Amino acid sequence: MILQNISDFYNVYDYLYILNGIILTDIIGIILLLSGVLKTKTLYNWYSKYQLNAVIADVLVIFLVIILARYIYTLFFTKYNIIFFILLVLILQIIHDFIFYYITTLTPKGKYKIIDFFKEYANENKIRAIYADSIMMVSSVVFASYLKKYSINTNIIIMIFMIYLYPYLLNW
Repeated sequence: MILQNISDFYNVYDYLYILNGIILTDIIGIILLLSGVLKTKTLYNWYSKYQLNAVIADVLVIFLVIILARYIYTLFFTKYNIIFFILLVLILQIIHDFIFYYITTLTPKGKYKIIDFFKEYANENKIRAIYADSIMMVSSVVFASYLKKYSINTNIIIMIFMIYLYPYLLNW
């Protein structure tokens, strides 16, 4: 099987593959942004201004949604179906995006710089922001499922290499 099961909440070994899938997704997104394929001024400024903080925020929110999806999936399903798992991840991500957007609207401008940034991003991208987040979620799950077929040693080397790339990508 090309894509492996990463849905079992109790299989802690999957977290390495999931983290790698998310980092790979994030790096591809940054490369697409820097190469001009993604044209969003706010996202460019997000990585320019917040650099590693932006990476941490992006990677960890995806990780948290996937962890929650693994927990829920394990409660309700005994057999792995990647389509069902991805759909659950997307549902949770979209719920998160709407709740986060609502919270940002309640936060006064100027109180939190990062929240102000998300307001700008939402104004610039509108519904496209949810599409972009959805693409990041799906690709993270697919990459993680694919990377699981490789050894832990290989995945650690892949992770080290990807993390090594960040300073070069973030300081353009």
